[in-house]
Amino acid sequence: MPHSDSGDGQHGEQADQPDDLTARWASADQGWNQPPIVELGQSEQEWPAPPGYPPPEYQPPGYPVDGQPAAGYQPAGYQPAGYQPADYQAPGYQLPGWQPAAAPARRKLPWILGSILAVLLLAVSGAAFAAYQTLNGGGTQPDEVLPASAVAFAKLDLNPSAGQKIAAAQFLNRIPKLSTGFSSTGDWRKPLFDALARDGALPKGVSFERDIKPWLGRRIGVAVLPTKTEGTPDLVLAIQSTDNVEARAGVARFGSDYGMDFLKGYAIIARDVLVADRAIADAKAAPLKDSTRYHADLGQLGGLGVSTGWVDLAGVAKLAGPNATDLGLSGRLAYTVRFSAKAVELIAKSFGQQTSQLTRPSGLTGIADLPASTGLALQTTGLAGQLDKSWQQLNARLGSLPGVAGAPVDPFTMWQQQFGLDLPGDLDTLLGSSQLLAVDAASFGGHQGPRVGVRTWTDGKAAVGVLDKLAAGFGPSFPVHYRVTDDGVVAGTDDGYLTSLTAPTGPRLATVAGFKDALPDLAGAPVAGYLNLDAIAASLRANGADSQTLQQLAPFRAVGMTVRQAGGISTIRLRLVER
Repeated sequence: MPHSDSGDGQHGEQADQPDDLTARWASADQGWNQPPIVELGQSEQEWPAPPGYPPPEYQPPGYPVDGQPAAGYQPAGYQPAGYQPADYQAPGYQLPGWQPAAAPARRKLPWILGSILAVLLLAVSGAAFAAYQTLNGGGTQPDEVLPASAVAFAKLDLNPSAGQKIAAAQFLNRIPKLSTGFSSTGDWRKPLFDALARDGALPKGVSFERDIKPWLGRRIGVAVLPTKTEGTPDLVLAIQSTDNVEARAGVARFGSDYGMDFLKGYAIIARDVLVADRAIADAKAAPLKDSTRYHADLGQLGGLGVSTGWVDLAGVAKLAGPNATDLGLSGRLAYTVRFSAKAVELIAKSFGQQTSQLTRPSGLTGIADLPASTGLALQTTGLAGQLDKSWQQLNARLGSLPGVAGAPVDPFTMWQQQFGLDLPGDLDTLLGSSQLLAVDAASFGGHQGPRVGVRTWTDGKAAVGVLDKLAAGFGPSFPVHYRVTDDGVVAGTDDGYLTSLTAPTGPRLATVAGFKDALPDLAGAPVAGYLNLDAIAASLRANGADSQTLQQLAPFRAVGMTVRQAGGISTIRLRLVER
């Protein structure tokens, strides 16, 4: 039964008259190139054929012979493989006498150039996109599948930018227990899994190859929601998944007390399925990534590293309850962890808080001028002013603590009566405008008492007067030595150590290997800290420390920290430097 292709994709009605079909065969416009399909009941019909068509006695496969269907016969409506509707023209089919029209020569070259240009654009853009994906860890991020209502968020990215991946591999390969498996192009999931397994942080029986590798992606995020279930805040995990079926099976190895669903290639896991589904619905309506405050705060961090986080401090305080709210937490905090070839650093910024503009006055003795044997050092500026702001609140809180008899005790009143102090005025005098704390490395692991010194820039005579009050109150047991300096006062546990702080001789911390790498932005920082791991390790080794402790310190030289304030934003920079 011949067919034609109708507009709705259904076959047309059977032709009634062979004469009409003969006319259609003769029409060059129809372009028939397939034999008609003959169904049972049409066997006596003799079909006209175009030039070159098989002779009239030709019978297609399945044609009835003597009333019996031939081998391979198919019921009515059967279409053999490759069947095309009646008006189909095969590629390259030409009607008799057909000649292609000559294309204008002037359009041939632009057409070729246009085609080449299109191919090149596709190839270049595709390669560029692939390179971007490879070098910059493209793809959906956890903050795209977690809701904007979150009051805290953190993520770990095991597929960061190329620079971060290379630097992190160089850094991590020097750390014991993490020294194998990290490379700039390799899979970091296995070495991290092995490290967690060695430390007993994973349930027994969990296998990386069976339970983790088949589905775990390269990114993990966690959010704290502004809601509670059974009195505790709702936490939601977003774990990148490459196979949701395998993800369900793998996560089940960690226990069954959870709810789980999926969104944009992530397994969303919470305490129960209601919390998980609510988080998914909220994320679809308003993802965290689109939050204006969140986006702006992360933009202040510069390049993001392998881990990034954000906290709404007021939201966390509200969620924690009345006691936390009373602390006056406000504003927001954002952080990122970045690697370089020599160090890993944490950059944290706080926003929306009232901060005073502080800088360390030039010419003051600072961390860099301390003896090279210093193990721990801390310099601060404006500490007295910060204390004054919170004095009343601190006094009220300490005064509400129960005493021995159960009655409230006011420690400040007690200290004033015992030592004859005027608080907070005398404390302001002691702290002065700037402060410097130093602890000798020999204090770590040694059998002798600690060597600690504190130097402040203040009215030296007035500060010594306050210390005299304390010495009189404590009596002979007062453990502090102190003296007036040209610009303040110095006090400490060892009189000889005070001399090294006020009249330094010999090598300074500024000349110690790793110091500048730990504190690259020390100049003018109102707050800075330094941990001399080289000197501490040497002291521990000299005093017979165990090999495990020494092994943990061996890869690292120092830790540095700076705090700066500018434009209402406080920036904390913490760096761990390798040997």
